[in-house]
Amino acid sequence: MKKILLVDNDRFILEVVKDLLTNEGYQVLTAQDGLSALDVLEGFTPDAIFVDMIMPNIDGKRLCRILRKMEGLKETCIFSLSATALEDLGDIEALGVTASIAKGPLEQMANQILGVLGKSSNIPGQVSAGKTLKSEMIRQRGITRELLSSMKHFEIILEQMDEGIVETTSDGRIIYANRCACVLSGLPEEDMLGRHFPNLFVEDDRVRIWELLKTGRETAKRASEEHPLTLNGYLATMDVHPIPECDGKVIVILNNVSEQKRAENALKKSEEQYRLLFENANDAIFVIQEGLIKFPNRRAVELFGMGSENRSEVAFLDFVHTEERHTVNEKYQKALEGEEFPGAYSFRIVSPAHEELWVELNAVPIRWEERPAMLIFLRDVTEKRRLEAHFQQSQRMASIGTLAGGIAHEFNNLLMAIQANASLILYDREPGGPEYERLKNIEAFVQKGAELTRHLLAFAREETHRPEPTNLTELVRRTEELFVRSREKITVHSIYQEDLLTVEVDPVQIEQVLMSLYLNAWQAMPGGGEVFLETENTRLGSEFVRAYGVEPGSYVKISVRDTGVGMDDKTRERIFDPFFTTKTVGQGMGLSLAAAYGIIRNHCGIMDVSSVKGQGSTFSIYLPASKQPVSIEKDANRRKDRHS
Repeated sequence: MKKILLVDNDRFILEVVKDLLTNEGYQVLTAQDGLSALDVLEGFTPDAIFVDMIMPNIDGKRLCRILRKMEGLKETCIFSLSATALEDLGDIEALGVTASIAKGPLEQMANQILGVLGKSSNIPGQVSAGKTLKSEMIRQRGITRELLSSMKHFEIILEQMDEGIVETTSDGRIIYANRCACVLSGLPEEDMLGRHFPNLFVEDDRVRIWELLKTGRETAKRASEEHPLTLNGYLATMDVHPIPECDGKVIVILNNVSEQKRAENALKKSEEQYRLLFENANDAIFVIQEGLIKFPNRRAVELFGMGSENRSEVAFLDFVHTEERHTVNEKYQKALEGEEFPGAYSFRIVSPAHEELWVELNAVPIRWEERPAMLIFLRDVTEKRRLEAHFQQSQRMASIGTLAGGIAHEFNNLLMAIQANASLILYDREPGGPEYERLKNIEAFVQKGAELTRHLLAFAREETHRPEPTNLTELVRRTEELFVRSREKITVHSIYQEDLLTVEVDPVQIEQVLMSLYLNAWQAMPGGGEVFLETENTRLGSEFVRAYGVEPGSYVKISVRDTGVGMDDKTRERIFDPFFTTKTVGQGMGLSLAAAYGIIRNHCGIMDVSSVKGQGSTFSIYLPASKQPVSIEKDANRRKDRHS
């Protein structure tokens, strides 16, 4: 009798498929997630395994990678049985599954399951590796594909973080580990999943870790730098954060502090040994005594722009942002008075180039030249905070986009029904009749509603576009002329790069984006002002694009800068949200910038804004460059249209 293992978090699917296979004479065991499947496999060796891809507690993809490494299952047939089989086809094929079945109508799905097992005459038993079976009624779904893309975006960010991220169940078993966590433990992800997390650490730390996990289910807990944990030769702090309403699951954040602890020990052993490590540390390390920076290392000198002549005369608080000075000074004074230092905390400093930087400070009370002082470890976390902010914004914008797209489709259906009924009533009405104008008003308002849905669909990245090779300088020039004609009090200055690279865009949609930005600039300068337009070629590195989810490489940049009223940070963070507006009621719906943002993202580009209250705003657009030449005929037609 052949043995089958079914792994799916949908109990209905488990019961239906189990009954189907049991009736065919198979011995069938089931599991509702990847972790439960590993437990089943400890005493059960199946001939075939059916795996759902989207599951809690170790998903299907990670489970397949684990199964392919298990010695007793190398020849076992593994079949993907997933509702996302069509939208996630490439990733599923890369797992080396024997075949993939898209969930659909039960009768056809049952026939496909029996077919891959050689029990159906309609489907050959030996299907080609990686083949995907589906019902003719199943089609790829755009929203599912976008959600999977968003999940991949978030996973990429997690995999690039410098902290180890681990998710554990209520009994301490690992169900997720990022790249850094695997490096710290010295184990690949496939070997970590399913293990009890405390067993990764040295034996002396395990009881303490179990206690942190237990109490961390109710409130966040921390193993601090003063008492770090040891795993695989590394010293690490550990933060335990409960996941609300998830049956005792927690997120564990591991931070490698080996270098920091070694620096402290080296200082105690020998000043010379300490200096070697001290001078080559990536963090800024220095001593604060009586408010002055003393004995700074190389990184601190670079960060504060200190010359050799003033290294003992610089006050640390002079570099701290004015809004943060009181808090930083208060913590420093309390530490000098003997209070326990609160651990790492973040604040802003201002560099000699007047650039705001976010830093994370750790401090150790010491005696320096027989007087009390603080040994400071200062880490530049500006880029980390930027990535976190963009990560959170991407989550929010993706959720809002999904909601906006769904609302737009439903609203559009209502408008079509209203339009149809109004047209039928108008069919036998004479112009000038008592109800004729009211019905025409209904049609006009339907058209306004349709315009609203188009904006929402543009933001949700569902509006179709027709890309073609385009010279953005020509396009910006054309929109500039239209804008200048209609705004007498606005002066436009432009700098266009002559050898600008070609981009493949929908010219009509990009013109819509530019006119939205011009209108926004005009509204920000009610008494008149200046607008600066610029196009240029640029190259974006992986560090810059990581938070935006686009590919690094050559881009064409468009800048639109105004001398208007500017924005504060809270307004700037919400400027691309649908229906967000600073105007009074009736002056705008707050959709033009949201639609512009969606159009640029739909072109695999980046749209960003920087602004200072009272000093104007700058909108920056980055579109990927193309090697396709601009059509001479189309370009000539545009020039003709512009001069006609």
